Amino acid sequence: MLFDGLGLAPEQSEQFALAARANLVASKPLAEARVRHNLPAAQTSFVGRTPEVARLRQLLDPLTPPDRKTRLITLTGAGGCGKTRLAIEVARQVQTDFADGVWLADLSTIADTTLVPTVVLTAIGGRESSDETPLEGLLRRVQGRKSLLILDNCEHLIQACAELVDTLLRTTPDLNVLATSERRCA
Repeated sequence: MLFDGLGLAPEQSEQFALAARANLVASKPLAEARVRHNLPAAQTSFVGRTPEVARLRQLLDPLTPPDRKTRLITLTGAGGCGKTRLAIEVARQVQTDFADGVWLADLSTIADTTLVPTVVLTAIGGRESSDETPLEGLLRRVQGRKSLLILDNCEHLIQACAELVDTLLRTTPDLNVLATSERRCA
């Protein structure tokens, strides 16, 4: 029906079918095509901050020896100075270094500290379950995976974020965390 609809002659139909099969074989299997990030689409080009981007990429470099590896990076500064934009840009650039994904958890909309694990679990594609707490679900989903987690807007949830990151980094050796906050953790 497709060949008829396109008005292809029999010899053209055969060439078309062969080309379509070749493209099918060459394409990636669906399992490999899964989404490995939840970063927002870039609305504008990223200009400037070259030294900061280079330094963050260096700190996140997967070839860094384990004893010199930086697994937690916190970008601090006044509201509106570009912490989130910088974190997302760096995440885009290092995305291929994290085989199991780069995940952005926006904490700006919550005030309840008990919701932090739930928001992070949802950000990495997990769901709450009656069988486990959000923290247990989160730990299960990140165990054994090489991922980068961006915790954005931690300033009003500093203690809860610090406790979560401590637990995640102690139990998940291949996880890196990039946090943004208007203030440092005391």
